[in-house]
Amino acid sequence: MAEQFSIFDMLYEDVSVEKPIRLIELFAGYGSQAMALERLGADFEHYRVVEFDEAAIKSYNAVHGTDFPPMDVCKVHAEDLGIAERDKFTYLLTYSFPCFTADTMVLTNDGFKKISDVVVGDKVLAHNRKYEKVVRSEKTGHKKIFSVKTMATEELLCTENHKFYVRKMFRDWHRKSPMYQKRQFADPAWVECKDLDKNCYIGYAINQNNKIREWEGITSNWSDGRSDRTKNEISKIIEKSEFWWLIGRYVGDGWHRSQGGIIICCKKIEREEITKVADVLGFGYSVVNERTVDKIHFSGKEIELFVEPFGRGAGNKRIPGFVFDLPVDLLRGFVDGYVSADGSYTQNRYKTSSISKELSYGIAQCVAKVYHTPFSIYKNHRKCKSVIEGREINQNDAWQVVWKTEKKIQDQAFYEDGYIWFPVRSVTDTGRTEDVYDIEVENAHSFTANGMIVHNCTDISQAGQMKGFAEGSGTRSSLLWEVKRILLELKEENAMPDVLLMENVVAIHSQENRPHFAKWLNFLEEIGYTSFMADLNGSDFGIPQNRDRTFVLSVFGNYSYRFPQEIDLETCIEDFFEDLTDEQALKLVVKSPKAMELLVSLDKDGKLE
Repeated sequence: MAEQFSIFDMLYEDVSVEKPIRLIELFAGYGSQAMALERLGADFEHYRVVEFDEAAIKSYNAVHGTDFPPMDVCKVHAEDLGIAERDKFTYLLTYSFPCFTADTMVLTNDGFKKISDVVVGDKVLAHNRKYEKVVRSEKTGHKKIFSVKTMATEELLCTENHKFYVRKMFRDWHRKSPMYQKRQFADPAWVECKDLDKNCYIGYAINQNNKIREWEGITSNWSDGRSDRTKNEISKIIEKSEFWWLIGRYVGDGWHRSQGGIIICCKKIEREEITKVADVLGFGYSVVNERTVDKIHFSGKEIELFVEPFGRGAGNKRIPGFVFDLPVDLLRGFVDGYVSADGSYTQNRYKTSSISKELSYGIAQCVAKVYHTPFSIYKNHRKCKSVIEGREINQNDAWQVVWKTEKKIQDQAFYEDGYIWFPVRSVTDTGRTEDVYDIEVENAHSFTANGMIVHNCTDISQAGQMKGFAEGSGTRSSLLWEVKRILLELKEENAMPDVLLMENVVAIHSQENRPHFAKWLNFLEEIGYTSFMADLNGSDFGIPQNRDRTFVLSVFGNYSYRFPQEIDLETCIEDFFEDLTDEQALKLVVKSPKAMELLVSLDKDGKLE
């Protein structure tokens, strides 16, 4: 091109690009490097694109208006890249190589938490059905999102390469009845999201602990010199199922008294059931009769402090980890108490409903442990406002848990050896991107996401298997060494790309990966490239996104280069779209008519979401 420009707005000293660029993208994804060149106004063409995943290449073609077929980098050779006429063109080769959204629920030793709230030191239920320590928790970027739906839970949103703990179902002809195909299941294996199908059954791990919370009562301190006083009445009844029934009843329809203690609300016909349990336990109480309900007041400070971990307010109710640890007979009492308050039994099925997502996922875990039975979790979307008896009220979304205790041969999901296996209903590319999170788990390298057993996301990431990208390791990340093979072939033909650009997670040069990363840089030097490396964050260069990445720029020959200086962040993401409709906002970032048509078609009503 006639005037000098800088790739990714980087400032060259001795290197300039004055010829039109032919862009070659390995592991292209949806073409983020090409999008960067477009926004810089660079004179370039989409010359070669290598991307194995069919969904990714479909997205690439839709976004960029191209028509490239899927290609496997392992089958690409030097001649396939078509590097010629180097006097007329600059050849830029990019290569990068191979999480969960913030509201994904993870089962920790303290109950369910959003993955964005999980911290180092927490313990999470892993695929070995033990609680393992979290040694790293982080946001891993803004990535393309897939939706996984199973019989068990609402959709799980994750990246396409996240692995699930899966048993494959196949059918065998039954010897005695040739018309009947008996289901068989393979041993568990880790399967990537994009490879899931309706013959995959995802594992759900059940808490195997069998212990009761240690309760030391409460201690009152006196400022007038009197001795401290300890009260511990609950420890005398904590092993009774009636106590846990009352706690379940509180979780379903109870709250804290402003004067201390708790209140359990009930229909008038239910009052006697609750007071009989309170009498058995020796709890003092008083009953307040109102027009449509009764309120049973328990004034003890000790019971108030005991239920504190269950949360305050309907939307904040949750089940703490010590409940999942209970022996089955006590946990059954808790479930029965909760169902009596917030559940129903119709058509041989139990149903509970709550506006607390954490609580609903907790009830499902309790049901799985008590009854060894499959369940389903449904999310009911509600309008923000509604009118009841002439009054406008606020509404929240609700989660419903449904299960049955009677097992039948035609049941699709099944229990076996401490796991429930649920069939996959669908796997869908949502067509959108979101911030995603991942955690690194000690020993097992797995955890549960919305109840499903999943693996850490990548081989290189410190939140991954820690196999790294060692040559010959067989991991996805070791595909880097396919790039080595291609470059050696290009060298033999005297067809070396002018510039190489790599982007990857910063863990690529972590302590575990550093020897392999150094080996890669040494190889580039041996074949004639001068390389420059830096860890850059998008928020330091005017982009309202906290995204740490390692960049390696390699120039064929001996050149100097320095990465750009940081600039102040003057905008946030809302600034780009605040005065725009959804369609106008999309047109700013998606210029291809084919891409717009694809996105619009994602919504059945023809409206952009």
